[in-house]
Amino acid sequence: MKYLFVITLAIVLISGCGKDNATNNENQSQQDTIELEKDEMFGFTLVTEILETEDENLESYLTTQIYPLASNAKKVTMERLSGTVYYLNIINEKDTSQIWIKKFYNPQNEEVFFEKYDKPVN
Repeated sequence: MKYLFVITLAIVLISGCGKDNATNNENQSQQDTIELEKDEMFGFTLVTEILETEDENLESYLTTQIYPLASNAKKVTMERLSGTVYYLNIINEKDTSQIWIKKFYNPQNEEVFFEKYDKPVN
């Protein structure tokens, strides 16, 4: 009789714990889902999917400065040419735009910033 009680208690505890974990995992999954605006998705996708890196400063720059130029493009791609130079190719129906982006650090203001160029940069 003691064994039956112990086994029943163990089954109840195990089944109860599993339900809490499933509920917690579902709630966490819902919290991790973030809806991005089109401009934010542009910067996020280029940095994380195309460049396969994480750089919040670059994402922000692409979202605010480059997205308005590329919002109607058919295709956009980006390459990292060096640690501080990026090449962006914006393909429209009638033409193609090429933009080089250079990353800088300003030690006086302790900030990272970007500048875009229509010609290759060194």
